[in-house]
Amino acid sequence: MRIRVTVPITAAALALFATSVPAKAPDHPLIKRYPSATVRLYEKLEYERFRLPIGIPEKAGEEPPTLTVTGDRTRHFYEIRGVSTLKLYENYRKALEQAGMDVLFECAHEACGEARQGNQLGDWIAINGKVFNWHGKPYYLAAKRDVEGKSTYVAVYMGGYKDTAAIQQVVIQEVPLVNDLLDINPDVLGPAAAAADSPAITEEQRAKDHPLLSRYPGASLRSSEKLDYETISLPMGPITGKRNAYEYDKLEVTGDLMRHTYQLPQVSTLKAYENYKAALDKAGFELVVDCQLKQCGNADQAETLGGLLAISGDVYNYYRKPYYLVGKRDAQSGPTYAAVFIGGYNDETMIQQNIVQTVAAQTDLIGVNADELHKELEEAGKALIYGIYFDTDKSEVKAESAPALEAIAELLGKHPGLKLYVVGHTDDTGSVTHNQSLSSARAKAVVQQLTQQYGIAPARLSPAGVGPHAPQASNHNDAGRTLNRRVELVKRVN
Repeated sequence: MRIRVTVPITAAALALFATSVPAKAPDHPLIKRYPSATVRLYEKLEYERFRLPIGIPEKAGEEPPTLTVTGDRTRHFYEIRGVSTLKLYENYRKALEQAGMDVLFECAHEACGEARQGNQLGDWIAINGKVFNWHGKPYYLAAKRDVEGKSTYVAVYMGGYKDTAAIQQVVIQEVPLVNDLLDINPDVLGPAAAAADSPAITEEQRAKDHPLLSRYPGASLRSSEKLDYETISLPMGPITGKRNAYEYDKLEVTGDLMRHTYQLPQVSTLKAYENYKAALDKAGFELVVDCQLKQCGNADQAETLGGLLAISGDVYNYYRKPYYLVGKRDAQSGPTYAAVFIGGYNDETMIQQNIVQTVAAQTDLIGVNADELHKELEEAGKALIYGIYFDTDKSEVKAESAPALEAIAELLGKHPGLKLYVVGHTDDTGSVTHNQSLSSARAKAVVQQLTQQYGIAPARLSPAGVGPHAPQASNHNDAGRTLNRRVELVKRVN
């Protein structure tokens, strides 16, 4: 019996067909399995880079000559009892010829080199990197066909052990890269080009993602955490050194932290990387770290790098074919950092995503303007004001607060339907009762200035004081206490 092939009228729909056999894993649409074959292993990855062997290694242990191709890759490991490798080879070769595929390289038995050299051809395309005992009387075929400017590649290794033969099969179909699959919301950070919508992401899923950046369509959320005003060390490059003595540059950043771990089946780390890179670019991020594959270090170093981003502290097996990105975008309240580690295992990709929205260390030096205030109110529902000044333990608004008050008045003038809570905050020094009273008095003083000096209707402003109960930072140091002494504008619904 041989593999049957049907060449359709339209070359773009090239397909090979054979007797259908039930299976736990599907065959590739291009090539149906040999009758009676069972699937031992199956793997499918979208948009993967692969080095296809087109010759034998000069020496055992060396790499064979390869052709680097990129596209959707599907691999199968089939097992067939009672069929010789010769019969398998003859059927595969005839089927590929009838489909109009050109043979790039083929070898049989001793022509595939000494035992170790022949094994390497099979190992190279095998899903788990080994043909194990199935290397007797080997045959190898690599073929290609171009259809409408795109190439399809097929490589097949056939080897036997006792009365059983095994087929290691890989099919790679060149496809254009689709790198607009992530939903990026640059309005969270300010004006930027809008990203394409991703209808594959449900509203329920999107609500669990970061407001800035969605998951990759089809990804499942393994874990997430949100921490207000946390300090995290971001690796700013690859890991060097040996285990237990690793070295790496790092950046300590403090701000609101959201971390996500996503699992993505049948998509290569390369395709996930290209989409994250494109999404960050659309949001106006500057890429400050970009390491790819071996640039991220050896296996142990890549695993350690991913673990620094992972919520659990470990990426386990998901460190293969790694990519690591750190993007930075400046905003009025401080820079935002997005750090993403992408690693794979078999046909799954795992994504470790950390996004930190920081506050500036010297926030009182930041100029306030109406447009920035409106943007922050729309994005976060509140805007922090550090340009309103009071003497220690006093509630009278000082004269140097005029620029901030003018910006608030301009904001309310530009948006006549806008209503605000004006909320006073203090640090945690002194008694709670006194700080509560002081923050309320300061909020009332700000409202009084805006209504009496700038003509804002009193009904649009509601003062409130919360004392030390909603800190922006730690009260254990001067920098944190400075951030906690502030006035907030909070958008009112009614």
